[in-house]
Amino acid sequence: MNIGFAAVVVILFLTPGILAREAYFSGQFSRRYFASRSMQEFAVVIFASLLMHLFFTTLIPAYENLVTHELLDCVANGNYAGVEDHCRERKSALIHYWIFTNTWALWIGYTLQKTIRYFKLDRLMPVFRFPNTWHYLLTGEIKEFSPRGYTLREAKKDAVLVDLLVDLSGVSYLYTGLLDHYRLNSEAGLDSLILRDVFRIKRDDYDRHGHSMAHIMAVDGERMLFDRAQILNYNVSYITINTSKKYPLLQRLWRYIRVSLITGILLLIASKQSSIAVALIVSLLTVF
Repeated sequence: MNIGFAAVVVILFLTPGILAREAYFSGQFSRRYFASRSMQEFAVVIFASLLMHLFFTTLIPAYENLVTHELLDCVANGNYAGVEDHCRERKSALIHYWIFTNTWALWIGYTLQKTIRYFKLDRLMPVFRFPNTWHYLLTGEIKEFSPRGYTLREAKKDAVLVDLLVDLSGVSYLYTGLLDHYRLNSEAGLDSLILRDVFRIKRDDYDRHGHSMAHIMAVDGERMLFDRAQILNYNVSYITINTSKKYPLLQRLWRYIRVSLITGILLLIASKQSSIAVALIVSLLTVF
């Protein structure tokens, strides 16, 4: 059997698990920021890929004939030429199957992340918690953690106020502002913070009695970036400006049911199995 062909087969077999994992750890929970165990990640990919392949080839009639007894016999007997012939004969069906399963894999991973976030399972149970601890701290979700695994209360907040003690050329300044954005480095540590509506407090002056004097000065500009290397200390406060919800009920509902809606469309596609359906899947991926 051609080594290149074998490598392609293995990669194509594992892509559903890889895409499902990448979709699950997407957005602010991206895996690229966090160190992981290679063998553990590889085992998860293999298990997820195998599970999805078994599901699709067993429950979807159009794909039942992709894996036949003849193919399994060829693999068991080391007849790799027969495996190549089998793939060539069903090339069109295999391409269709690959597009369909990988699309499902993306949405399974994405939907699982959104389900955990919507029902706050990551705040109820540590086993579902994502490794981005800075997200929970800087968004105030850390207040919703339940140490006993129950009695979860939603932490209502409208803004996050951050106090930073910053060292500038040997002089310490206290900067205060509303959190706008943060960035992580490749080791899951804080790389930088971006604050808005910033003002500065300088505390290196003293009056004649030895009491510290604070000079408060507004900082020009809409946003200010702070590098982690200059920050000596942090203080985070979660403030409520008003009691109105950030998103209206219908808008919030749509943000979560759109995944289910797309999944329903994919279920319909699974029963039709047409080339138009495959084109629709690709279009949906580009839109969402």
